[in-house]
Amino acid sequence: MRAFGVAGREAAYNGVKATVAYRDASGAAQYPQVSLPEGTFGWTNGTVHVSWLRGLPANGVVTIALGLEKCTGRAEFDLSALSRSSVPLGIERVNGDYIVQYPSCGKGEREAPRPPVLRGFNAAHDLAEADLRGMRAHGATLVRFQLTRSGRNDDLAEYAAWVDSRLDHLVAVLGWAQGLGMKVCVDLHVLPGGTDGSAASAGSPSRSRSRSSGSTMRSGSATTPRPRSPRWNRISKAAGNTR
Repeated sequence: MRAFGVAGREAAYNGVKATVAYRDASGAAQYPQVSLPEGTFGWTNGTVHVSWLRGLPANGVVTIALGLEKCTGRAEFDLSALSRSSVPLGIERVNGDYIVQYPSCGKGEREAPRPPVLRGFNAAHDLAEADLRGMRAHGATLVRFQLTRSGRNDDLAEYAAWVDSRLDHLVAVLGWAQGLGMKVCVDLHVLPGGTDGSAASAGSPSRSRSRSSGSTMRSGSATTPRPRSPRWNRISKAAGNTR
């Protein structure tokens, strides 16, 4: 392509246009294009990349748009030079099943790290048994299960009721995991009283008093044992019934 006296474009993406237009699988419109200057320039090659990073065309069809947009001047395009090619990403696919294979050491070879005892996933939503089976199929032996929600937690009676309402599901998750030979790390992810200053108000616990899931609290240079949270007592009791 080449241009003559291109000027007055309204935005950086206006001017001489060499654009590929399409819709991806989500229905979103995509317009990858060559970045070209204003003014006059001689024959110039340009490349438009259509990749999975942006979203591939849903039906494999794209529209090529060549010309001028919201500017003045003239542009010419040599359609005989138009071509299409695939460019490798340079990422080698080692394991077709996407499961990490840890190396073993033969005699005389440099010692390699031992395979980890536990490998797994973080889960912050309601889990179904099929979810755990999928994790196990990918080699997981551990799941970090979060009891979490958004919003305020300064109504302690309501907070305790919410924890209680989650225990039946926790017991189900523990039972499914046990049947699959998996361990569960139970994470009480939201704390009574809130996790920052914005969650505390008059008559509610301050931030320093709301962290009840820890085991100690520091006052000056002294460390004082902290009583166990009643919420954790409920969770421990529920978990103990599945052993």
